[in-house]
Amino acid sequence: MTDDQKDKLEPLLQEKLQAYKDFLTATLLLQEALEKEEMPQVTRLLAERDILAGKVDRLDQQLSHYEQVITIPLPTADRHRQAKITDVIAEILKSIVAANDACDSQAANRCAEMKHELLMMRQKEAGLHGYGAQPQRLPVFLNVKT
Repeated sequence: MTDDQKDKLEPLLQEKLQAYKDFLTATLLLQEALEKEEMPQVTRLLAERDILAGKVDRLDQQLSHYEQVITIPLPTADRHRQAKITDVIAEILKSIVAANDACDSQAANRCAEMKHELLMMRQKEAGLHGYGAQPQRLPVFLNVKT
């Protein structure tokens, strides 16, 4: 690994850390928006999370490339700094998973509520049709000539 490549590794980790922090923030805001049922905000935050997930994937690919190129061991100080960043990323990821699970739970509950509401509407509609006036029979014409 050249010095130039070594110098790029830590900034990539820092960028990945920031992307995870932004993803956590977006997920917590998404959780709030789901609670308040602010659907435009939910849509915007889901799109933002997709962009951040793409950024994390790109950074992971770049980091993987640099890790494959490493031919000499990094200095101890560099390894410790990178390990600390990686530990912080792992903690943030745990928070993201917990917040995302809460979002999934809220969305599933809302979906179940909507299904129940639709079922109740259909039952009311069927009930109204049952109590509605029955159509009258068509008049029968008698032949009085006979």
